[in-house]
Amino acid sequence: MQQLKIVRNKINLIVKKRLVIFVFAFVAFLNAESLHAQSQQVKDTLYFWFDRDYTIDGDRDRRISFGEFQRQGLQRKERTKTSGYVMFVKYKVVHNLKPKIMVPLKDYLEKRDFYYAGEYNTMVDQRKLDALLDKHNVFLVKKDKDATEFLEIRSLQYNTYYPVGKGANRVDKRVFDTLVFDYNKAYLKVSELEPWKHYVLFLSTSGSNFVFEEQERLSGLGKKSKDFKEFLRKEKFYYKSGRVDEDGLHRHLGAYVLFLKEGDTYIKVNTQSVQY
Repeated sequence: MQQLKIVRNKINLIVKKRLVIFVFAFVAFLNAESLHAQSQQVKDTLYFWFDRDYTIDGDRDRRISFGEFQRQGLQRKERTKTSGYVMFVKYKVVHNLKPKIMVPLKDYLEKRDFYYAGEYNTMVDQRKLDALLDKHNVFLVKKDKDATEFLEIRSLQYNTYYPVGKGANRVDKRVFDTLVFDYNKAYLKVSELEPWKHYVLFLSTSGSNFVFEEQERLSGLGKKSKDFKEFLRKEKFYYKSGRVDEDGLHRHLGAYVLFLKEGDTYIKVNTQSVQY
């Protein structure tokens, strides 16, 4: 009897622990739903038509092979005539909404206001896409024969189709604008490991450093240069802590042809983020 009593007490203790865990999880879920509902009340709502060629379901396309995804991408590129597409992750599916205005997402994004700054760029700036979600609740409207679904969007990520292929078969039809920065030795240090290649940006105390890798040297380009630190400040690449958003900076600068200007010499570079 004593042993049976001990077993019962252990079972009761396990049940109580699981009940406490369930209650905490349920409360956390309710709080998340409440915060989400509050954000919906504050933000305006935008409705965009679901386009199978331009808006790609990130959850669905994780299930297909990379080769098949690339093959489908080439087909979509021919139909959309754009440099890229938008991959989305939905928060949930809603029914019975009655929006007054719905527009194609491609028509809304594929214009100069959403592209990277410059004369030639035709790629959507991811930071402008993030700002769209920060300011609005976004729904993709998916209309089938039997019903209309409203996909409430959690995230939108722009991806470019280019480059296509590898090695000698690599094709990149993008036309890039150019950014030129002053080669300021106060914070652009030549790497001791490879002094002929790397210019390391030292602006934070972390071990992670943003790197410009030298490609070639040119002269007589006659292009105006910018102060790099002022560029970071103006374009808001600093966190509140004072550190640089290196991932965002790497993505942003990848949309341009880059030079560091030293006197009359223009050092063509690309970007990396490495650990030193």
